[in-house]
Amino acid sequence: AGAERLDIFYTSLNLAAPDRARFRYWMEGLETSWNSPTDVRRATYSKLPAGDYRFHVTACNEDGFWNQGGVSIAITVLPPFWQTWWFIGSAVLGVLGAVAGTVYFISTQRLQQQLAHMRQQEALEKERARIARDLHDQLGANLTQVALLGEMAESDKDLPQEVEAHAQ
Repeated sequence: AGAERLDIFYTSLNLAAPDRARFRYWMEGLETSWNSPTDVRRATYSKLPAGDYRFHVTACNEDGFWNQGGVSIAITVLPPFWQTWWFIGSAVLGVLGAVAGTVYFISTQRLQQQLAHMRQQEALEKERARIARDLHDQLGANLTQVALLGEMAESDKDLPQEVEAHAQ
């Protein structure tokens, strides 16, 4: 992973005319067929994608006879860590966790706001009930006092000075 270039060097065991040897190669998994014959003894590949490949090379001698067997080598290019299954899985789980955490946080905040509003409403209702109870008690006490004074005035109706005192 991260290699910019892959150079593969090769040669043949042609001792009679080594400078006249020709080669062709093929990277199975990347190319679809053999490259054109050349006398260069190197194959270069830039930025191979991650995967498994097999490099094949065969040689031709000075008489034009190609080696039918050739040689091959297996090549594995590993992906960068951010393209591995464990990293992608961790990233997906992290994003899902962040989304779930955000949803949980927002819903908890909303519930806290609703609870605070309900507590405020409850406190307001309690205060209203207390005021109503106080008013009721005060009004009841006043009515009782008026009723008593009325009864006293009626019982003292023959005494005008007492009635006047009760009326005041």
